[in-house]
Amino acid sequence: GTLLTMVIITRKLGRSPSHRKNLMKTMTTQLIKHDAIKTTLAKAKEIRRHADKMVTLAKRGTLHTRRQASEFLCEPSAVTKLFGIFAKRFYDRPGGYTRIYHLGRRGQDGAKMALIQFLGPDEILGQGNAKRIERKQNVWKKVEVPNPVESVGSVEQVKND
Repeated sequence: GTLLTMVIITRKLGRSPSHRKNLMKTMTTQLIKHDAIKTTLAKAKEIRRHADKMVTLAKRGTLHTRRQASEFLCEPSAVTKLFGIFAKRFYDRPGGYTRIYHLGRRGQDGAKMALIQFLGPDEILGQGNAKRIERKQNVWKKVEVPNPVESVGSVEQVKND
């Protein structure tokens, strides 16, 4: 029979392979340094793959994974931040360390823009979700829903009318 091989599909982004590789290294480094960057949607989706991989390396925390990360990232300060802050922040999270917001289209060429960012500490622990649920519950407390039985009256009163 024939062997099935796994094909990893990457976006070409209109660049040569070496340019694309350097672009991903630079953008991932900047994302780690600044926690969020604004770029095109296609680049953001591609950066997410590399950023999540870097956080996974940081969570392992071995010398070997630190060397792998420093080979990919452009700046030593990004490696330090990755293994110091992000490894602790995402320790219990199994994956999905980044979020992508769609920002609409760029004016000059109509390219779809996006904001890619790492999740914050409150969203990791589930506190962000708890705050949102609490806000929704407070809104429902403020809205008074009239009791249908009181507004219409009793069944006997309706029959008599």
